[in-house]
Amino acid sequence: MLLCSVIAPPLPSSNAGWSALLVFTATVLDMSHEGFGRAIVLAGRLVVVADVLRDAQRFGFPTVEKLTAKGQTLVDKGAKLVAQYPEVARDDS
Repeated sequence: MLLCSVIAPPLPSSNAGWSALLVFTATVLDMSHEGFGRAIVLAGRLVVVADVLRDAQRFGFPTVEKLTAKGQTLVDKGAKLVAQYPEVARDDS
């Protein structure tokens, strides 16, 4: 599955502060029948998210807010990696 994302952190070559970088991502989800597995998001040749899934068959968060906070943390870390290594995140192959 290919997803198109727009990441807009400050890039090192940008003097204006904020600049957008169009990044195509590929998502890999490998899960067992017991609800355990791994989720990986690739941007070009860069792994921006790699997370282990445990007990995915049940809702493992006490509140929706905790789920939102966990998701936002993963997105922020991924965006930071893309901003830090934009040449690796671009798929120029």
